[in-house]
Amino acid sequence: MLQDLQKAHHDGHLRFDYAPAMAKDLTDTNGVAQRRKTGDSLQLINMRRRNFAFEKAEILSGNIGYVKFNGFVGFVKEATPTFAAGFRFVSNTDALIIDMRDNGGGSPAPIP
Repeated sequence: MLQDLQKAHHDGHLRFDYAPAMAKDLTDTNGVAQRRKTGDSLQLINMRRRNFAFEKAEILSGNIGYVKFNGFVGFVKEATPTFAAGFRFVSNTDALIIDMRDNGGGSPAPIP
């Protein structure tokens, strides 16, 4: 089924996951807010350790800015200072390369 959808849709990001435990979590309303808060806290800790998927900002020869980030994170408020600092660093260059070759996607929250 997935191969048929990908063949028709031509999107390498298209996927389906079967997660029967997720259905149970969605129907279990006892403690959902606390579990979500705990999960978000752990994810935020992980994102901070990974520098919010922001890997590199440098100035190459010829005054060319180079920025590499490997994902779009859902923690926009927390990630904004990191991204702003990286882009501020290359703000006076004559050209800019934004390297997203290893960017696996992520949350659409940072996109206005």
